[in-house]
Amino acid sequence: RAFPESYQEALSRVQEEVVPGVVTFFDKSNISELSTYSFEQAEGQGVVLTSDGWIVTTLEFSRAFSHYEVLVQGELYGVEQIVEDEVTGVSFVKVLANNFPVVSFGNGWDAQIGDQIFIIPTQDAVVQTAVMQILRKDELVVSSDEPTRFVQTERFALDETIGSPVANL
Repeated sequence: RAFPESYQEALSRVQEEVVPGVVTFFDKSNISELSTYSFEQAEGQGVVLTSDGWIVTTLEFSRAFSHYEVLVQGELYGVEQIVEDEVTGVSFVKVLANNFPVVSFGNGWDAQIGDQIFIIPTQDAVVQTAVMQILRKDELVVSSDEPTRFVQTERFALDETIGSPVANL
């Protein structure tokens, strides 16, 4: 694996390659009189999957898609469609947009205990942590659609980091 020469170089790579694709979901009913949202009111996070407006998140949507807006690089977009995968708990969200910054996805199977990783809950925050443990399901027969491997970090997920992208070095 190619490693950066310093912590600062690793952080710079994350800020350049991952942060632009991080999105935040808001419920439209929480908008202020000034037509703004507070990050404390965020419903959850996600990451851009395709440049034409598809986003992936672990957020569980409790209302119709028309009740949500997505913040991407300082711009708000209305949600057009939500496709939930009940097996994996992942939701795919479509917004009307083009030229979104797409995050390059790696192979989660490459993660090893002790690897330094970054959790990116918003475009203004990066949380440094490390892989503490890798948990596996021990069932004999498992659906190929169901996750069988889970990565536990040194820092347990806080509400504000659930659904956030994770990047390694």
